[in-house]
Amino acid sequence: MSNLVSRSVLSAVFVVGLGCGAALGQHGSGHGFHVPMPNQELLLHCTYARGGEMVAVDQPFNPPSTMAPADINQSVALGDSATQVRIARYLPQAVRTQNVTADADGQPAVRLAIKGPKQAFDRWLIADDPLRNRLTSLIATWRYMAVADDAQRDDLYRQFEQELTRPAQVLIAGEASEPPAAIPARPGETYTDPRSGQTVKVLKFMPHFGMDQDAGEAVNQSDKRINPAVLVEVKHGGEKEEHWLFAKFPEFKMHGDAATPLRMRLDCPVEVERPAPDLVIVTVAKSRQEVWIRHEGKVHAEHASLNEAIKIPASNYVCTIEAFVPSGKLVETYVATDNRNAVTAIEVDVPDASGSNAAIWLEMNKPRVVDSPLGTLTLTFTTRQAVAAGGH
Repeated sequence: MSNLVSRSVLSAVFVVGLGCGAALGQHGSGHGFHVPMPNQELLLHCTYARGGEMVAVDQPFNPPSTMAPADINQSVALGDSATQVRIARYLPQAVRTQNVTADADGQPAVRLAIKGPKQAFDRWLIADDPLRNRLTSLIATWRYMAVADDAQRDDLYRQFEQELTRPAQVLIAGEASEPPAAIPARPGETYTDPRSGQTVKVLKFMPHFGMDQDAGEAVNQSDKRINPAVLVEVKHGGEKEEHWLFAKFPEFKMHGDAATPLRMRLDCPVEVERPAPDLVIVTVAKSRQEVWIRHEGKVHAEHASLNEAIKIPASNYVCTIEAFVPSGKLVETYVATDNRNAVTAIEVDVPDASGSNAAIWLEMNKPRVVDSPLGTLTLTFTTRQAVAAGGH
């Protein structure tokens, strides 16, 4: 394990509503989820590098109704007619299902279950997957990592003890299979991606990001890391765009809408007035599990056996490791639902680097980076307002 810090922090956040009467499950609905309206055009946005320049392809598609599931079967030509992405299926309201299958080339995975007096929930977490190795709720956060031996375990545990005081950094990844690069979140710091040639420059860092409603501008409200944010500039081929990256919300962006194959995340400890317990599940040498718990400024480690209840501090909930796969592959799909914990998603068939087609799912407004015969391909499913006949 060459980069313990990167493995421990490069992770998207999945939010579930534990307590406060909220429904427990996949985040996406609540009060903010809306099925696309009839006047919204559905769009698959594809970008890739060709000849040192970024190429963007926008493919509109229109199911019979944006309010009902539909088979699409529409192809998108990329680069040349031999490389195509096919939009297969549209689900206006969907939930994600997961399974892990044994794979000699895969990563360790655990199925984590959270149980309490009112709700129960489980999800697979897989090591080294920046999109699927972290879970956040109102009562705690969970991270899952794997190390090769006790020496790496001890090194990672020291990082866990000290991580709330470490400097902020911007993590930048090009290829899904490559470890991310890290630069300090200090104005003036730069990084050039060796493959795409894109340059990332840090413009601003704010420990406590806020918006001045009168001026409509971003402001720093204090020196405490309540809502850490960094403004970065991405430059390539004479074009440039700006993005705000938020430590608490890694998938949320402000400013700039041009696609980039770079995946960027602000890695910065977040301070809260009432910090929730932080739990890290660690597999050592693909054979044993530990859980590390931070609560009220204290850190301790304990052995974790399968199906053994792990008490979540300051709550009536427990979590358990329901299953463990030493080397596996996470298989996910989406199914239609009518419940409030829904997202809008499409299924697309994408040729992999070898040319074979692989089916993947895209949630609305959540880019995915995949390898293809054209190199790194970024796919985003989104909407835009349709222009009425005779309109402008």
